[in-house]
Amino acid sequence: QLRASVSSPTAPVLSVPLTTFAGNDCLFFSTRELDFGNNALNCLGATRTVQLFNRCATSVQLTGASVVGAGFSVVGAPLTGTLAPNAAPVPVSLTWRTTRAGTEVGALLVTSTQSGVGATSVVLLQGTAGAPLDVFPNPARPRADVLLVIDDSCSMTDKHLAMSMNLNWLLAYPTSSQVDFQIGLTTTDADFIAQTGQLQCTPALLSPFTPNLATTLGQRIVGVGINGSGTEQTLAPAVAALFPPLSTTTNAGFVRNDASLGVIGVSDADDQSPLPVSTYALMLASLKGPNLFTFSALTPLVATPPPGCIYDLGPGTRTMDAVARLGGVAREICTSDWPTALSDIGRNAFGFRTSFTLRAPVDTTGAPVRVFVDGIELPAVDARNQVVWTFSAATNTVTFVPLYAPEPGRSVSVSYPVVCLP
Repeated sequence: QLRASVSSPTAPVLSVPLTTFAGNDCLFFSTRELDFGNNALNCLGATRTVQLFNRCATSVQLTGASVVGAGFSVVGAPLTGTLAPNAAPVPVSLTWRTTRAGTEVGALLVTSTQSGVGATSVVLLQGTAGAPLDVFPNPARPRADVLLVIDDSCSMTDKHLAMSMNLNWLLAYPTSSQVDFQIGLTTTDADFIAQTGQLQCTPALLSPFTPNLATTLGQRIVGVGINGSGTEQTLAPAVAALFPPLSTTTNAGFVRNDASLGVIGVSDADDQSPLPVSTYALMLASLKGPNLFTFSALTPLVATPPPGCIYDLGPGTRTMDAVARLGGVAREICTSDWPTALSDIGRNAFGFRTSFTLRAPVDTTGAPVRVFVDGIELPAVDARNQVVWTFSAATNTVTFVPLYAPEPGRSVSVSYPVVCLP
């Protein structure tokens, strides 16, 4: 019980009962922090949506949603009803109207009953009244955490060997750019839930300071063997590895707050995880900001493998869907050009960015999007009429042509008009 003295002659002591319970929140949000970006004063911005998912084995009873903070509102029907385990995510839509100058901070509060106990789950909200200008961190020495999910089924011997012999190409970008990285490894075997997603080997993490790094990593890839499950799952082990309880126990220390996060799936079969790809994508994307997480894969790109190679299950439709949703790179597992495939994946997974997602939706009827590198405006087309960068309204993303992508240490900022509704 919380007791507080208050200035009231009739009730000088205020008592508030407190209750708590130990355990993980069953409700999982597609983001724990929703940033509405910048907007002009007295503007109503575009509606933003948070997806709500039940990650427990028992149903959750939703009892309501509310907000605190000036200008924030929940829109749509009341959030009530039963959310079954592994059911489709439930959308919660919100708006924000700028009512005063400066930055406004608030929260979305979702109340529920979980295992007979009342609970309140929170998403932090933020918005700023002012000219929209997004500034993207681009440190001189980037930090990156990279998880390899390796297929350990019986058809992978040749792929393990080929990959292990070409790992210098995977490590070329992080080595030349002096990335402060960690590499962990797990497998696609999810037959035993308690072991799914556990990082393999001791020590579990490899770094730039690991002696004979490429050789050691290659030994670990080959060492997973070929006696794993024939039901290859890439996405489910990745989620298990990166979320509690493993992320706070067995795998603790792998995901660093100030590092980008990349997952690389390596399998000659499509992902066979039980939930929809969209659910796994929501969960994985929530781990970092939109510009700090990627999922890449070596996977079957076509139905029939190239001559001299075999697939276990192709094409990798689910895997390629996850790559598309999470800003990664997909390359053929039966490639004849391992150096190029691993170089492309390595640059992406270890944090080389060509795309930058903006905080707020762009008003495409307003002023043009403007891009600056180190404070100097960069035109969308160069003097030779070659494309430098493009903007996609569908993804709300500025994407650089690789030749013009800013190197580590060079600041990137984007100004743009934001939707302002009456």
